[in-house]
Amino acid sequence: MISYNSTSNQIIKFLQNSHSNLFNKEQINFIDIGSVGDLPSPWNNNLSAINKILKFEPRGKNTISKNKKEIHIDKALWSKVCTKTFYEYQGRSGSGSSFFKQNYKYVKENEEWLQKRGDKELAKSWYKRSKLLKSYTHKCTTLDQALSRLKDKYHFLKIDAQGAEFQILQGSEIFLRESCLGLHLELYTIPLYKNMKLMGEVIQYLNHFGFKLIKVFPAQGSFASQNDSVFIKDINSKIVDKIKKVYKIQ
Repeated sequence: MISYNSTSNQIIKFLQNSHSNLFNKEQINFIDIGSVGDLPSPWNNNLSAINKILKFEPRGKNTISKNKKEIHIDKALWSKVCTKTFYEYQGRSGSGSSFFKQNYKYVKENEEWLQKRGDKELAKSWYKRSKLLKSYTHKCTTLDQALSRLKDKYHFLKIDAQGAEFQILQGSEIFLRESCLGLHLELYTIPLYKNMKLMGEVIQYLNHFGFKLIKVFPAQGSFASQNDSVFIKDINSKIVDKIKKVYKIQ
C-alpha cells in the first residue's frame, strides 16, 4: 500500500480524477465501512466482480493500493458531522469496540436464556471481553459528504460497525436514493449495546428507499446476536444481476 498523511489531499485528488480510468459498467464499485481485514464471504471469493473498493476506517492514515483498486479513507462515519466518543473494549482480536456503550443491564437481566444461545465460549467470556479499556473521541463525517467530492458512482455498501449501521445509513440517504443497488449489513437481533437499532428497525428504514431483504446469514457472535443481511433494489440492472450472482440468488 502507498500511504499518505491523513491531512493530505492526494487521496481526494486521485478519486476526483479517476473516473475515466477505472470505471467499468460491468463491475461493482464497492464501499466497505468498518474495513478490518478481508471482505466478508462471498465477496472474498468474488473479487473479480469488483472494480474498485472504497474503505472507511479511522486508522491514522489514508492509503491507495499499488494497483489503485483499493482506497482507504481515514474517517469515521455517522449520521451527521460531529465528534463522537468511541469505546474500546477488551474484545477478541480487536473486535467489539463501538460508538455505543455495552448494555450490561440487559445482559444481566436476561443472562439465563442468553447463556443458552450461540457459542458457549463466547457466552461465557462476554463480561471479560466487554470490559472497557479506554475511550476517546473521533471526528465523524457522513458517507454522503464523503462521496460528494468524488466522481465515481458506487453501487454496493457493506457495513460492519458494531451497532452503528443505522446511524451510518442515516448519513447515506442521498447515496441510498441515487446509486446504491445493494447492501451487506451486520444487524443485531439482541441489544448488546445501549440505544442501538435492531434488525427489524433497519429493515423498515431501508424499505423506504426501495431495498428488499434477500438473504440472512446464520446468527453469529456473542449470544448469536447478529446476522449478516443482504438487501437489493429490485430493479432491472446488470449490477443487480451481478450482486445476485455473487450471493447465488435466483
